[in-house]
Amino acid sequence: MSSLRRVCRDSRSFGVEQEHLAQFARRHGSGVMIIPDIKLTSYLIAVSLTLLCLLTVNIMMSGKLRKIDMVSSLKSVD
Repeated sequence: MSSLRRVCRDSRSFGVEQEHLAQFARRHGSGVMIIPDIKLTSYLIAVSLTLLCLLTVNIMMSGKLRKIDMVSSLKSVD
């Protein structure tokens, strides 16, 4: 497999257009390592979605957990 095809195939995982990457590889050779640019907003979105899911589950389960009688649930079934 040619290095240009390998670079183009690997570009799909980084979200880079194949045409742009093919031109870049032709100009700079096959030994180019492409590193994705991850911005701070990506991390902030991931953290906020995680916290949103955490709070949603916490709110949904808190009422059900309050209804459980802890004394009877700790008794063993002998």
